[in-house]
Amino acid sequence: MELQNLKRKNSIQMFVNNFLLFFFIYDIYKSALPTVITSRRMVILIGLGIIVVRNLGKLPISKLFLMNKYLKSVWYLNGIVLLYSTILYMFIGRGDGHHILNDSIVFIYVVLGGCFVFFNLYNNFNDFISGLLTVTLIQAVIIFMFFFMPSLQNISDSFFEFPEYALIFRARGYYTGISCAGAPGMFKLIPGIFACIYFLQEKNKSVVKYGLYFVFISVASIIIARSGLVIVLIGLIMLVMIRGKDIGVKKKLKIVFLFIFLFLIALIVIYVYGLNDALSSVFWRLLRLKEVGLYEGFFKFYIGRGEFSHSVLPPIIKETIIGTGITSGTSANGITIIMDGGYARLYVALGLPMAIVFYILFFTSIFKSVYAISDVIVRKSFLFLAICYPICEFKEYFIYSNYLLCIYLSVYLLYFKEASNCEI
Repeated sequence: MELQNLKRKNSIQMFVNNFLLFFFIYDIYKSALPTVITSRRMVILIGLGIIVVRNLGKLPISKLFLMNKYLKSVWYLNGIVLLYSTILYMFIGRGDGHHILNDSIVFIYVVLGGCFVFFNLYNNFNDFISGLLTVTLIQAVIIFMFFFMPSLQNISDSFFEFPEYALIFRARGYYTGISCAGAPGMFKLIPGIFACIYFLQEKNKSVVKYGLYFVFISVASIIIARSGLVIVLIGLIMLVMIRGKDIGVKKKLKIVFLFIFLFLIALIVIYVYGLNDALSSVFWRLLRLKEVGLYEGFFKFYIGRGEFSHSVLPPIIKETIIGTGITSGTSANGITIIMDGGYARLYVALGLPMAIVFYILFFTSIFKSVYAISDVIVRKSFLFLAICYPICEFKEYFIYSNYLLCIYLSVYLLYFKEASNCEI
């Protein structure tokens, strides 16, 4: 009886944790409420409340949470951005648009607060990764449901409200999930792909089961954004590059043969159902690159020089060397920036020299944190996340979207919590 009660308690706890995790990653809001109230911010407050209740009115501050050098490097780096953006705000002014000062303040709450919450809510490393896979699979199911039954999308709209960019994507014919649209939404599925890569390498884990999960999430990623194809290919390359001696030759062969088999099945389905034209219409921009080249087909549009491009990227001048503080909109000294990519937005906000220093320090810290892990399977799984960062930042304003960095640090600290043989 006691064992049954313990299992029931753990199941309820896992359900609550995963429920909070879902609405942390897939941030929603209601227009009737103040704009500062979003599900992601509420999850942190609710999580802190649960932790206090569980610990009889105390917040358990782990030495590991305070002392991990890679975690501290992230805080120091954001502290520099916060200080510099405050100086820009004081001497240049607010401007009309999105200011980096706001992002650096929200960063402290979301990344530090969220990391603390998940570090304490989940019992261990494997539980958290299982939670990431669970919430990603739920979102993938929702994406497929909306894909095959668009009327369900309209029903969900009566309960959930989405940012303007998501409505624009839908108007263009893109498929969406719950707070999951276009490239920004696709990137929210990355933790699930990470979980699949980890579990596919683990001993006593079914290659078929987690291989099918990987394919299911991958297809959902590509449905909502073409850039999902890039992330999926990175995941596949990571799996192919896994050495047989690390996971066992037999398991490596199983992984390779499973994906070859699934690829052949996909080719047969495309041929039988005549899906060539449908795929061509979805990936027309990728096909166009072959005809006109990378610059004409992508970069020209990306930097605002292509026909019908709405992007505005200011040149390197005195204002953009010093920084304007604005990541999107018009600064107080008259510089306008309208871009999706994070590199361009941070270049204008912080100035070119400061942005270069920021990215060098950030990526150095992330990749060093990966190679501080002694377990080969865990290290290669984290390497997938680390490689995604510079790619995602090119496509979107990604680092300061905060959620993936919070997830990365939470999983990282939970791993070190268990692995006493690793460097803290």
